[in-house]
Amino acid sequence: MGSFVMIGGVLISLFIAFNGYKLRSYFDLVKFIVGAGGLVIVYCLHLYSQSSPLQFTPFVPFIKSFSNFLAYKYYLAIGVAIILAIVIHHNYTTFGAPLGTLLFYALLTRVLLYYFNLPYPLLMVVGGAIGLALRILFKERFTLIVSAVGGSIAASLLFKTFYYLPWWLFAILTLLFSLIALYIQYRSWQKG
Repeated sequence: MGSFVMIGGVLISLFIAFNGYKLRSYFDLVKFIVGAGGLVIVYCLHLYSQSSPLQFTPFVPFIKSFSNFLAYKYYLAIGVAIILAIVIHHNYTTFGAPLGTLLFYALLTRVLLYYFNLPYPLLMVVGGAIGLALRILFKERFTLIVSAVGGSIAASLLFKTFYYLPWWLFAILTLLFSLIALYIQYRSWQKG
């Protein structure tokens, strides 16, 4: 089972790395859905950490017992946020894509703050604003670069984890996959 997941994950990661420019409209929708639903989950985790006398440790309650502390009204809020994200993306594409980018990178910044145990939740606004500014500044090249580098990192991380490779080999694989993916996607972007 483990090798099947690893091979499937590597194939999906490399597919994203090499075809990210062609999949940009789907990525915009996925970023919006994950950003909207994820920020509702972050808010629920924030409420849980305030009501719980225990110190909230990153990812442990989220992974092991997500349903134990999440009330029904929060499941409903997550569903409404996801449906609203889909409706906004399909009806207002020019507004939905930048908003999805803002929400997704704000969520990504918040997850990194949880992981490194930094108590500065307002930095997530800065992370979202930086992601939005880069998207506006670089337009389609932003999706090209993020998908190439992100897919390459994911594939290399799966190889590193599955084969117990050292970090320097992970860095070389990431660099190699990223350069090839950027070259292939750049040629696709030039052709239009």
